[in-house]
Amino acid sequence: MHKKRVCVVGGGQSGAEVLLHLVGLPEEGRPASITWASQRENYLPLDDSPFTNELFMPCFSDRFAAMSESHRRLFLRRFMLASDGISESTLRAVYRALYRHAFLEPNRCAIALRPGCTVLHCTNAGAAHRLTLRHGMDEFEEVTAEIVILATGYENAIPAFLEPMAHRLEKIDNELAIGDDFSVSWDGPCDRRIFVQNASLGQRGLAEPMPRPGCSPVAALGRAAAGRLRAPP
Repeated sequence: MHKKRVCVVGGGQSGAEVLLHLVGLPEEGRPASITWASQRENYLPLDDSPFTNELFMPCFSDRFAAMSESHRRLFLRRFMLASDGISESTLRAVYRALYRHAFLEPNRCAIALRPGCTVLHCTNAGAAHRLTLRHGMDEFEEVTAEIVILATGYENAIPAFLEPMAHRLEKIDNELAIGDDFSVSWDGPCDRRIFVQNASLGQRGLAEPMPRPGCSPVAALGRAAAGRLRAPP
């Protein structure tokens, strides 16, 4: 990392924490430059307001599941920051670290903030990588970095141990289709259920990736494990 050019891609919590770590490195381990690129128009805070928190309640998860597929997709886009924003404490820490680095530290590295950018291409450039960033619709920039850190989230995938029977599992888009008890819809015996957790954001809403005691995934799985939830017919 020392004296390397680093580009961090992703403007959520993970990207902010990576940047905070890089800026806080001692001089002997600090990169030569850091570029922080995000597709979002700004480095936006997590929406942790009281009414937004209601969206994580079991009753709303059930309501979300009853919506049409198109309505669910639209809802998740509208409330993305309820789960994918940056915590206020992290934002403040990043802001203070950047200020301290710019005005109080004698040996600074070059730091470039690039919100509102889309990474169009990433190609090899010898020992480095060349990224093409698009600002808006018609402004482009090239960034060269030896190290590119992708903090761009994740997508669902069937675990390797389920691959031999993947053709028997029902899917909705890139998710395994689940029932009310969070068991996967499949063509096997109804008393041989496969339960999944943190795998059905598009079907159960914001509460699913971040379960906590009392919320729908935890409660339903607990009841099923205890035998109090009958298997579907």
